[in-house]
Amino acid sequence: MRAEAPWCSQCFLDLRPATLAPRSGPPPVPLRPAPTAAYGRPALDPLTAPPVVPPAATAPEAQSWPCPACDTANRYDLDACTGCGRGFLAGAHESEQLLVVPGLGDLAAMSRGRRTAVAFGAVVVVMLLVLVVGVLLG
Repeated sequence: MRAEAPWCSQCFLDLRPATLAPRSGPPPVPLRPAPTAAYGRPALDPLTAPPVVPPAATAPEAQSWPCPACDTANRYDLDACTGCGRGFLAGAHESEQLLVVPGLGDLAAMSRGRRTAVAFGAVVVVMLLVLVVGVLLG
């Protein structure tokens, strides 16, 4: 947090100096309650409290990603599985058909030449539709 910041970016505590001019009307209602003692410990002032250190259970070393092939838990800093050696998310989409077109099948499983022919056919169909609509409206 910058020293000249008007409020805390985490808890939105107003850090501007208090005005000394008297106010008329009722006192302002605080936006959040004042810190209270919890679990037998004294309450901490947000401006002077020590930084919060995350517990060891949530440290990056304790978190892991599961291998989609063998379900081995791997640390986040690893790019390959320690169990089977496959890369991160390698083979995750093998069981899924992502580009299935009705009447044509899975585009990802087609050869490059067949995909090119399908793309050329789609362009021809769109051009014919534009031509027909142009003739009907023009």
